[in-house]
Amino acid sequence: LDIPLYEDGNVRPVLVEGAPGDMLVFDIRLLHGGRILDPCLPVLQGHLDHPKSQMAIVYGADNTHSHRFHSYTRFVRKDMGYRDLPEQFRQTLQEQNLLLSDLDQNFFDDNPSLAAGIAEYNV
Repeated sequence: LDIPLYEDGNVRPVLVEGAPGDMLVFDIRLLHGGRILDPCLPVLQGHLDHPKSQMAIVYGADNTHSHRFHSYTRFVRKDMGYRDLPEQFRQTLQEQNLLLSDLDQNFFDDNPSLAAGIAEYNV
């Protein structure tokens, strides 16, 4: 945003609550986080009382931004637990010309300078 969310300049989180089966769709450029178990707690919680499943479906141009985002979520953030795309989905996406090229390669291996600012990459 070009203007602060609040006059004092502080950004305050908005808690979005859902139930099993609900879907949250948002622009990936939105600053976001998960695992907030209590809106009164200012920190993210590492442990969930109940299992949480997540599936990310991301659509974007086959460009540097998409390759960086995919490599970050798939290869750098190992804590997210994303796995290889199942062959049946890969084939369907390929048939529709929707499959990101170089899907199995970590973009940052060939472009380490573009990992600048990614704390987890340099750990």
